[in-house]
Amino acid sequence: MPSTTLEGPLAWENSKLIEGDLLDFVRELRGQDGGDVIVCGISVIAQLLDADLLDALTLTVHPVFVGKGRRIFDALEAPLRLELLESESTSLGNAFLTYRRRQG
Repeated sequence: MPSTTLEGPLAWENSKLIEGDLLDFVRELRGQDGGDVIVCGISVIAQLLDADLLDALTLTVHPVFVGKGRRIFDALEAPLRLELLESESTSLGNAFLTYRRRQG
């Protein structure tokens, strides 16, 4: 978890406080064996997308319009073309959309 304010051990299981550069940490992590890594937070996701460090992006869409809020892709440096890999929906109308960066 990248943070400029948190200290000490984190309460979340299998979480780690990133104390250096986020992109360097993720590059090192990608070189290790292991499973998937879940990343949350608009600014973190935008940085990783800009650096081409995300293999997949899953968006959860809730059928509620609130009218205001932060836009997830405002922080991107350049347009991002995506390819849909998977979609699921729930009985409540939520949608889980998984994308990867379109090649070419």
